[in-house]
Amino acid sequence: MILDDIAVHNCITIQCHDNPDADALASGYGLYLYFSSLPNKRVKLIYSGKEHIRKRNFLMMIEKLDIPIVYVNNLYRPEGILVTVDCQYGSGNVTKLLYNELAIIDHHQPGNIEENAIADIRPEFGSCSTIIWTLLLQKHFPVELYKNLQTALYYGLYTDTTSFYEMYNPLDRDMLDSLHPDFDLIKHMNNSTLSSKELGIAGLALIRAIINEKQHFAILNAEDCEPNLLGMISDFALQVDSISTCIVYTEHMDEIKFSVRSCDREIHANELAVFVADGMGNGGGHFDKAGGTISKEAFENKYPELHLQAFFSECYQKYLKAFDVIYADTYKADISKMQKYHLRRVPQGYVLLNALYPEGTVINIRTEAGDTKTTVDSDSCLILDAKGGVVISDTETLSSRYEQIDAPFIPNAPYSPTVRDETGSPKILEHFAKTCLCNSVITVYAIQLEKNLKLFPTSDSNYTIGLIGDYLVAGSDNLEDISIVDSDSFATFYKPLA
Repeated sequence: MILDDIAVHNCITIQCHDNPDADALASGYGLYLYFSSLPNKRVKLIYSGKEHIRKRNFLMMIEKLDIPIVYVNNLYRPEGILVTVDCQYGSGNVTKLLYNELAIIDHHQPGNIEENAIADIRPEFGSCSTIIWTLLLQKHFPVELYKNLQTALYYGLYTDTTSFYEMYNPLDRDMLDSLHPDFDLIKHMNNSTLSSKELGIAGLALIRAIINEKQHFAILNAEDCEPNLLGMISDFALQVDSISTCIVYTEHMDEIKFSVRSCDREIHANELAVFVADGMGNGGGHFDKAGGTISKEAFENKYPELHLQAFFSECYQKYLKAFDVIYADTYKADISKMQKYHLRRVPQGYVLLNALYPEGTVINIRTEAGDTKTTVDSDSCLILDAKGGVVISDTETLSSRYEQIDAPFIPNAPYSPTVRDETGSPKILEHFAKTCLCNSVITVYAIQLEKNLKLFPTSDSNYTIGLIGDYLVAGSDNLEDISIVDSDSFATFYKPLA
């Protein structure tokens, strides 16, 4: 573990990127507190660059949370090991200091990492604060006893994910749920985020907006700015009557940051963000608000002669053409083109919810795919698959369709699904799950997708997405019961009839 590798050294210097933002300050502060709690450690938190921190909200954060960060010039020589946090040594946004040993903790796309560095880089996380929180939990560091640290980590995630709308990973949401920050201070810091310079950046981006009125789509280019300003610009742009989807982007050092907004029910902002960043970075968020980061080097290698504005425009057109759209309540499955399958007896898991919570409790189910809320009643249960998927069901379905086995069920998934009520801590479902096997012969019609598909199960629901190679499945006893099953799950759970 990287914290153990760093702790070998008695002198530890933690360096935030130049002109650090809230995420860098929070991440550096978390590391400072952890290493300072260890015996015989001399720890220093620093930043460098051409400018001192000037933004009022960051100065307030440093003062009110007692973050012991100091400015150093480029001649400063760290003792022991140098740890760059929320940045990578050698990139354009961090001053290169001479070092003896080097460690890197970051959530941006990996660049040219120093050969002798130890590194923990997780671009799938929405903030570096989340990485620090995860590492501290693994070391059983009592984050809950440090109110200032909780506030810092919360604000770091808040600012780097545009008010939590651009979170990519369920661990981002787990950290958010676990923290109890000083909300009054966060409110004060939020009211001090916009400088006069940033107001000018926003105004210029809006004036220069490129609008496709036929498709109700807009592209806006902002000068180098923080992610939260991109979100403000895109929120404002969406209020224009001729815009229902927009992308706002800015170039920052070796990255391209972008924000996506959509009020078109056939275009989810998070799906569009993932599509835009594919192969070059990370994207994600919510149905209506999302965003992402693209490596400038990866973009220039893939599109050497394409301007960014043209890229986002072409990408949007490709996105629209890449998907068919089906509304299940009006779609008629053509079974002449489909093959018949039956459900295999593959081990699954089940959890009786009324054994965990009283009836009437509103709970949140968290999987890697996202969050789902439901209310516990007398026969509520969950069906779990081996890949971390969770389906809300009832005990009548469980009894009629499954053989229940008194043996633990442990899914093999990168994120263990959890459930929690509005006040309690999360419960990991695999700790309570028992095994079940399907005991009825369930047959379906299915066809493999040759084009990406958006399926609206009902007229008032959000769509589910199927990619090329996944399967469109219709119940043999009810052809209007249509769903999408990913290719791996389909191969696991379904077998063609002879």
